[in-house]
Amino acid sequence: ERFAKIASIRSPLIVRVPVLTPRLSALWVDVVTRLPPSLTHPLLEGMRNELIADTTRVVAVLPMRLATFDQAVRDALSDTRGG
Repeated sequence: ERFAKIASIRSPLIVRVPVLTPRLSALWVDVVTRLPPSLTHPLLEGMRNELIADTTRVVAVLPMRLATFDQAVRDALSDTRGG
């Protein structure tokens, strides 16, 4: 939704379901995409684990400031649009 807003495109259709396990998600991805299960299933299995990013150590080592999500999207769109 944030990407769509930044890119000035229509927001994606998001269907919220009460229960969707990584296994059910994998089956759904198999139905709606042509991506190989050997790629998608491990990624979806990773959804079982919560990840809270801690950038403290990276910020201490890198000489530059990390971009926000919104700025990274703008930069990526600028690169693809030749701007």
